[in-house]
Amino acid sequence: MICNNITHTGYELNICVKYLIALLFLPIVAFSQENLLSKDLEKLFWMCDYISTRQVMDFNEAVACSSVFEKLIKERFNGDFSKFMVWWKANKDTEHFMLNKKNV
Repeated sequence: MICNNITHTGYELNICVKYLIALLFLPIVAFSQENLLSKDLEKLFWMCDYISTRQVMDFNEAVACSSVFEKLIKERFNGDFSKFMVWWKANKDTEHFMLNKKNV
């Protein structure tokens, strides 16, 4: 899993988000955004969603997370925001609980 073993400090959360940005935007990264598997995209989405409740993201972090959000809606929900919202509401508490349990 991306960003596992991260403790709950602003600095380490920031490292996790910087890794996310590298995955999405650096052309030299072999694991490009286009090649993200659906499960990896969901993991990145939940990490962004959770981190956004814990700290203020800088501009680049917010852009990276927005890109993950847009790609997830397009690929997993065929662009249907309403379907996404049903899924998000049904899973948010569990996903955030699991990330908190892992001290992310």
